[in-house]
Amino acid sequence: MSRPTAQTRQKTSAQIQLEAERKSAKKRARTATTDLAARAGLGAGETQPKRSKYGNIRVERHGMWFDSKWEADAYDLLLLLEKAGQIRDVQRQVPFALHVNGHRIGRFTLDFTYVDLRRPDHPTRYVDTKSPGTEGETIFRWKVKHVAAEYGAEIETVTRTQRGML
Repeated sequence: MSRPTAQTRQKTSAQIQLEAERKSAKKRARTATTDLAARAGLGAGETQPKRSKYGNIRVERHGMWFDSKWEADAYDLLLLLEKAGQIRDVQRQVPFALHVNGHRIGRFTLDFTYVDLRRPDHPTRYVDTKSPGTEGETIFRWKVKHVAAEYGAEIETVTRTQRGML
């Protein structure tokens, strides 16, 4: 094995310049993050909340937290329909345990259930609110099918553009 010479141990000027650029980029990124936090009114050490995957914004209404504005709007609409006597027994965040061969493998939390008095047989409706980007998710579709198979509950997916379907 040959021993490294003084020339091979020393960094080339290109390597030194590349390291200096990397350090400078890291410093600019830290400064930019600090500037953004300051503009957002955050103190030292605080960071902006991470944006959600689909851009939904959590909101609080009626002393409860909702995962999106659309979910909160849908709940408000259901409360109005309940007050008008068109539906009853509105429940939100209804959990369904998912089982296979007697073993619990997960759970699905449904946004709303209610009894629909507008229909002659007064069925219980199972509704989940979704944005157009999330209604086609593979895991969501699988869980909907699993709940239908295990509990016989047909879950309706309602997007913001389908408000009249509630």
